[in-house]
Amino acid sequence: NEETTSSPLLKEMNARSKRFGCCSGIVSDIHKAIGTFRRTCMDHKRQAIIAAFLSIAQQFSGQANVLNYAPTILGQIGLSSGEDDTALGPTLLIGAVKFIATVIVIL
Repeated sequence: NEETTSSPLLKEMNARSKRFGCCSGIVSDIHKAIGTFRRTCMDHKRQAIIAAFLSIAQQFSGQANVLNYAPTILGQIGLSSGEDDTALGPTLLIGAVKFIATVIVIL
């Protein structure tokens, strides 16, 4: 039954719309959209948990810090391109490869 699964706010909106004779279609559309959203969330609960875990694990891996210090690290191992011992060329290459890989994964 839709009335038992509705939130109190939606019940109140539905009652007001029936009382004033307007917007009843909008309220029922909102109610259906919320129900669909809830079902979708529950259907994809496992995927959402995995995505959250991967995001958290990535933060602890230090991968972003490696990219921040990549010019210095690569410069120290001999890939520097100038007097300041930073390797901007290889760092840009790493960034480009990561960008292309991200685009491929998204598509």
